[in-house]
Formats: sequence, structure tokens, C-alpha cells
Amino acid sequence: MTNAPPLFVSFAGSDRPVERFDPTGDSRPLTVGRPSATGPAPSITLQDASVSRLHVEIAVRDGRWHARSLGKAGTILDGHFMAPEQWKEIGHGATMGIAGFRLRLGIGSESVPNLQTVEFADEPGNGKPQSIGRQRIESAQVRLSALLAAARRIGTCRDEKAVAEAVVDILCESGDFDRAVLVRHSRESDRDMWVPVALWGSDERTRNLPLSRTVLQEALHTKGTVRLDVEAGAGSLAGAQSIVASGATAIVCAPLPRGDSPSAFLYADTRAGGTMGDAALPFVDMVAQLAALAEDQLARVKLEEEMGVARSIQQGSFPSALPQVGGYDIAARSTPAEQCGGDAFDCIGLAGQGIADEEANAERVLLLLADATGHGVGPALSSMQARGMTRLGARLGQSLLDIVREVNAQLCQDLPPGRFVTAWYGMLDPSAHTVESLSAGQGPIYVYRYAEDRFDFIDSDAMPFGVTSAGFMPDASQRIGLQPGDILLVITDGYYEAMNPAGAQWGEAAVQQVVRSLRDRPCAEILDALDRGSLDFCKPLQPGDDRTAILVRRLA
Repeated sequence: MTNAPPLFVSFAGSDRPVERFDPTGDSRPLTVGRPSATGPAPSITLQDASVSRLHVEIAVRDGRWHARSLGKAGTILDGHFMAPEQWKEIGHGATMGIAGFRLRLGIGSESVPNLQTVEFADEPGNGKPQSIGRQRIESAQVRLSALLAAARRIGTCRDEKAVAEAVVDILCESGDFDRAVLVRHSRESDRDMWVPVALWGSDERTRNLPLSRTVLQEALHTKGTVRLDVEAGAGSLAGAQSIVASGATAIVCAPLPRGDSPSAFLYADTRAGGTMGDAALPFVDMVAQLAALAEDQLARVKLEEEMGVARSIQQGSFPSALPQVGGYDIAARSTPAEQCGGDAFDCIGLAGQGIADEEANAERVLLLLADATGHGVGPALSSMQARGMTRLGARLGQSLLDIVREVNAQLCQDLPPGRFVTAWYGMLDPSAHTVESLSAGQGPIYVYRYAEDRFDFIDSDAMPFGVTSAGFMPDASQRIGLQPGDILLVITDGYYEAMNPAGAQWGEAAVQQVVRSLRDRPCAEILDALDRGSLDFCKPLQPGDDRTAILVRRLA
């Protein structure tokens, strides 16, 4: 190592003095990293949580200075990320980026090449070149690097508390402020409530000083970043005398932009004559925006998790095994367009005056298909409410007509205006080979007549559930007879109205063609083909509505 020139390290955008390192006779490398309370101190210390304890090693190899990156967050050398754990030669005047730090490396000399940037004025004829000093450019590089490091750090947070703690730490480490606070706002009894949820201060007294409600209210009212330089005069804000009394010399407050009205604010100030540089305000504003993006992402993840739980509950409530009925093949399924669907179905085996035991063959089967307006959590609750009341009616031994009347009466009380549920009920009697059918706005419903190779259309009997209880339905349902090979087809409009990129719908004719071509196959295979056909028709689009179906086929 003794043949190599000394290494000079300067710190861009900082008053930290240049550090010199002379090669020695041993083989120990110089180390760059975050200091540890237990381990040896690095040769070059960088105090930042994004910096690893051992981030970079620098050593002389074959008479030349080399460096290798060991840190988790990576290292940039002259604008390029270094390959992990691979030695790379350092040239004179090289720039090394680690988190928010920029290290200038001089080989044999503290002086490094100057950088000149040409800047042109907007007005024609005034394009006089102007040299911009390296210190000014490197200061901007440091800010940009700090923002990138802040984005990485905030992006790793797993809850809002961690985001709040991270943003105040980031402002603390910037060196611009004596205090940083993340404050949440709420309105209670016509009063504005401000609650600090994360706080950093240079000392205990600074941490305990009150926040300026004047500045907070201004940021709330304007929904924008507010900066106040007390030395320039606090009179621009009414009631700002308390700011002067608190000893603050500069304050900045930036809302976290989420929704129409922000509910969280990033507040920072300086004291004891401290000043706030020009870059401080946009830096706080950008950190606030990063925090808002992180909180939005956390909210989305939480919602997706909750929707996933809701989906599993909804799907788990549908029958996992359908009733076994001699001489009949029954298949049913529901596939939501979103996490939760507005469709629901049920197939309830009945015996005597109640629900049959799971092991026993059912004497009759009560069938339900319900489709609430829209899709998502709200409609899912409505359709599942109809299903739950249907199950209760079946347990009490009510007739199909009584169940339908009770479900409609309850939904009329519960559903908000403009919401309704279309539904179809059927009571399969395998001994009589009939289905008692009642449609409350649900359709189209078809019966494929095997012997005649035709489809019979079954009309609706009543208005949808939740519209009105007066004159809701007739006193009688329809009775459908089934001959060997006949298939009762009850499916929601998610199949019929599946739409391709050209705006065309799959349609009833396509559905009927699938059923006709597979009329001798099990109902489960017919449902598989209906799903494939509708999905293929939509490609590359995704289905826009829930798909739910019940098929009942009388065996030969």
C-alpha cells in the first residue's frame, strides 16, 4: 500500500472538513459506515439509518485505490450503482453516493476537477453562458439523494406510526430544523383538535414547546405548505405574536395531501436564531408528499387484506357440497368481479319441515340465486342478507311463497333508496319432477327441452326485492315440469353481458349454444364451458360483473 498516493475525502454540501487517509503497510481496508455502540468505529462515519454499519470498504490494490459496496441500500460511484462486493477502481475526482451523502474522492490531491454547467436565459439574444459552481450543484445532488433515501425509508414502513416516526427522523437528519412533528387533525364539537403522533426535538425544552396553532390553521385553511420567517415579520399571520414568544425563528408546515381535506401535517421549526435555507421548504413538502403516498399505499394494502377476508367469508358461506338428489344433477357456483360480489346462491336440501341432514338424501331442494345492484362489499351484504333470511325460513319450515314475502319485506326496510336485489327461488321436487319457480326481477331464465332441442323462456313473477311491499307479487308461483335430459338454466347477467373490447356482448345465443353442445355432459362441465367462453370473449378485458349460475338437469 505504501506506493499509492493519499486519499482525500470531502463531503458535498456540508461544512465537514476534508479527511485524509495515507496508505499503510498492513492490509486492513478503510471502512465507511454508520457507527455502532458495540463494534469498532468506521474510518469514515455517516450518521443515517439508511447507511449500513459496514457500507463500503476502500483499499489499495495493485498500487491503486479501489472500493467495494457492502451496504444493503447500495452505493453509487460516478452515477452508477456498484455491483455488490466487487472491487472497483476509484478515479481522481470520483463521486460516491451513499444514502443522502455525497463523498468527493481525491487521489493524491485535495483539489478535484471543477464542473462547469452552461445555463441559457429564456429571452432570445440573452443566451450568455454562466458557470455554476460545483458546491451549488452538489448541494442539489445531496437534496435529491436525501429525497431518494427518504423515499426508500418511508417505503419500508409497515404502518402509519412507522411512517410518522420515519418522516420526523428524516427532517431531523437533514440538519435544517431544531424540531419536527407530525400532527393529526380532527374536528370535535366544532373545535379543531391537533394531536402530535411523532416528535423529534434537539433537546427536551424544544420538544415540550407548544406548536403554533396559527400556522397549523393556515395550512389547514389553504391546504398548502406554509412557511413563516419570524425575523422577516410575523405580522402576515394574525395571532402570530405567540410564535415570536415561543422563540421560533422559522416555521414550515406541510399537509400530507390525502383526499379533499388533509388530516395530517408535517410541522418543523428552527430556534435560537437558526435560519431555514431555500431548499428546506420544498424538501419538507416533498417528504410530506412521500408520507401521504406511503399512507395511501398502506390504506390500500389494508383494504385489500380486509376485502380478501370478506371474500373468503362470502365464498365460505356458499355450500361446499350440493344436496344429493336421486335422478338429478345439480351444479352451482359464484365468481365475483371484484374481491366481493353482489351475487349469492344457495342450494338447501330439505326433509320434512326443515333442512335435511348433510348425510341424508334430500326430499326436496330449495334453490336461490340473488343479484344485488352493483358489486363489491355493499351489494355483497345485501345478497348475503337475502341468503341468510332464506336459510332461516327453510329451518322454520316456511313455504317458498312465505319466504319470498318475508325477505322482500325486510329488504324494503333495510335497503337505501335506489338499491334493490333481483332474485330467483326454486323448489325442486324430485318425486314429481317439478320445480316451483318464482322470479323477483331475475332473468332471463331458460329451460332447455332435450327432446325438442329448444329453450323455453321463464318470465319474471314479481318486482325485485326492496322496491315495495305493496302489491309485491301474485299469490301463486309457476310450476315447471322437467322431462329426462331437460336442463334448468338460472344464471346472472355477468354471463350474458360479458363484453369484448369492441363493446359487443356475449349474449343469450352464445350461452344457449354452449348448453346445447354439452347437453349430455354433467352440469359442472357445462358451467366450466360457460366460464371459459365468457372469459375468452372478454379478452384482454376482465369481466365487469359477477358471474353466478345454478344448473339443474334431470337424468334420463
